Amino acid sequence: MVDIGIPPRSTHAISHVPAARNDTSSISLRPRRRHGLNSPVYTAALVVIDYVAAWLSLVIGLLLLSTFSRNHFNQIGHLGSNLQHGFWFPIGVVLGFALSGAYRLSRRSPTQSTFSELKDYAMSCCFGGFLALTMSYAAHHFGQWAIQAATQIIGGVVIATILIAFAHATLRYVVLRHRPERVAVVDDGTNFQRISTHLHLEHGLVLVGRIDAGTALTPDSLGTINRIDDIVANNRLDRIVFGTVAITPDVEYGYRRA
Repeated sequence: MVDIGIPPRSTHAISHVPAARNDTSSISLRPRRRHGLNSPVYTAALVVIDYVAAWLSLVIGLLLLSTFSRNHFNQIGHLGSNLQHGFWFPIGVVLGFALSGAYRLSRRSPTQSTFSELKDYAMSCCFGGFLALTMSYAAHHFGQWAIQAATQIIGGVVIATILIAFAHATLRYVVLRHRPERVAVVDDGTNFQRISTHLHLEHGLVLVGRIDAGTALTPDSLGTINRIDDIVANNRLDRIVFGTVAITPDVEYGYRRA
């Protein structure tokens, strides 16, 4: 749930974080309920969309092959049979996206660019096509199932890369429109205005306020970093952006808890 907006002043690696703090008696460490892009419902929607889009891509690919391919088995008259033998493809695509980490929470930034992520979609679809072809050969070897033609897999992968990328972008836009992500910025006040201007220009983000990086409470802040759990719960925050901060034990703890 953490975005790093501006590198901290200290050069110490943020990964060197204490295992625990001694003053957590008043802080609830219960798992937080996730909303919007981070919710289990959104994950399930991605899986369903990828499965349906893979089927649609296979149909479009077969129709294109029936137009341009000279292979008799790719003709329109064999469309029903090819679809029956190609049911491995949607399964392979979903497995390819899952095994390549496409459904991880860290891949769900509200500001991500679909164009910049296109190579990842292509790699996941190619991996899914390979898995589909492997399962098809295994089913033929052990169960005498017909093998799906490699050209049909290739056609489906090309179409699925574009279709799934468009479907993901559409789903993200719709979710953020109905349930914008609530964001707070951890900053000492140096770059808060610049970060807030950038966040206001992004679709689907609502800036809630600033969190003090130190232990002293300043005016117009939501609280201090050592009360990060209470701040997240009270303000229903979805994402925290770290701006200009000095590395202290409180900041390190807040980074881990955020």
